[in-house]
Amino acid sequence: MRRFIAVVLLLTVGLPLVSAWGAEHGSANKLGVGGSFNLALATPLFDVFYEIPTGDNAATRFTLGVWAVAQGAMAFSVDASFLITPALEGFRPYFGGGVGGLIAAAGGIGGIAQVSLTVNGMAGTYFALSDAFGLYGQVRLIGVLDLANLQIAALLMPGLGLYVMF
Repeated sequence: MRRFIAVVLLLTVGLPLVSAWGAEHGSANKLGVGGSFNLALATPLFDVFYEIPTGDNAATRFTLGVWAVAQGAMAFSVDASFLITPALEGFRPYFGGGVGGLIAAAGGIGGIAQVSLTVNGMAGTYFALSDAFGLYGQVRLIGVLDLANLQIAALLMPGLGLYVMF
């Protein structure tokens, strides 16, 4: 089990370093801001991502999600994903997934109520409005392992947002 966790962490941390060797000179990083809706819990999410190209048709994305939860409690999710990004005329679809994410639920006055490990999958597309920015639409599937009672849940979350390239 320790070897598995070490390999997962090595892949999650090591994938961004691949961009130094694999990315083409004209590729640009993306910073995106948007929202998703958790269908199972009926709660909105605020998403921020940073995407690094790792080749002509691949990228690594790091996502921070702030989950709005009722009665003053909030949850934060952090994950990394490896994406396949084929180039088509007019839009750029992407799909992929990752392991080793984390969800931390903060309850009450600053206390951590729950910590869960995640795996994720996503599919979506970028619609460029100019050379520097555009819109994106996506569907994320997050598998959650609750560490407190070892329960597994799957959360489906469609979302929309804006991105900038730099």
